[in-house]
Amino acid sequence: MEDTRNPAVVLDAVAPAPEKVGGVEIGELTILKYAYLEKIKSPFVDPSQEFSVEGVVPTVFVMAQPKEELRKYARDPEALKADALEWAEGRLSVQDLPKAVEAVASRLAAVNKAAPAGKAEPGKN
Repeated sequence: MEDTRNPAVVLDAVAPAPEKVGGVEIGELTILKYAYLEKIKSPFVDPSQEFSVEGVVPTVFVMAQPKEELRKYARDPEALKADALEWAEGRLSVQDLPKAVEAVASRLAAVNKAAPAGKAEPGKN
């Protein structure tokens, strides 16, 4: 088992190099982006959701946007989903979707790998 205290493991998790998929650059997974993935019920964070174009494309959109762009969707996740599908037109092809899924999944896996195992004891930080 790899030591998660290794700074390289943590650095890879929190600041991976951007990955180009089609005409899209998939960036790092931040707390804000994770919150938006929860808000849109991304299949990457909500196991009850199906992996479909309508689930994957908004996820890629979130992962490709700067935080300033995402803030306008704070109260309207449905607008984010609709805008993501329009945004993807001409940037992503259906053939790009498997690689996009892999890129997003690898970012989530890297964070999980770097997270400490177990639970904190009550009253200890």
